[in-house]
Amino acid sequence: MSEFAVRQFAVDDWSDYRLIRLESLAKHPQYFAPSQDEANFTQEQWIDILANKNAALFGLFNHKSLIGLTGIIRENNDPHSHRALMMASYIREEFRGRGLSRLFYDARIAWAKNQKDIGTLLIYHREGNLISRNANQRFGFNQVGSFKKTYLDGSSDISLAYELKL
Repeated sequence: MSEFAVRQFAVDDWSDYRLIRLESLAKHPQYFAPSQDEANFTQEQWIDILANKNAALFGLFNHKSLIGLTGIIRENNDPHSHRALMMASYIREEFRGRGLSRLFYDARIAWAKNQKDIGTLLIYHREGNLISRNANQRFGFNQVGSFKKTYLDGSSDISLAYELKL
């Protein structure tokens, strides 16, 4: 797997982050819940996202080519929260099925542990997203609930909630 690496995006990477984020939204709108119309974000908005000290966004690279992204953010973007939400994982289709999500989990868990005060990780997915469920189960997440959620596109689905105590 040495040809694959995960690294945290810096603010200077805003353009690359923007491209892979918009790709993930366009190809799989059923799995992502953008907070706004991200296609119309300004450069400053993309930079602000990457500059957020309460979060970390990571790129997955195949050698130097960006092929995926993932993120983690303190619950409610609150700098005092002891819980963090793992989110927004996307890997280009031709690279799926190779166990690369392990790199995402390793990076996000390491980031949370480095914060020193985060004790619980959260992850949510739509009920039918078995790939996400299988990945979080490999890392020891426990299901703690479910709820009905309405997405920006107007669709509704059951969302499953999981947590991992660090």
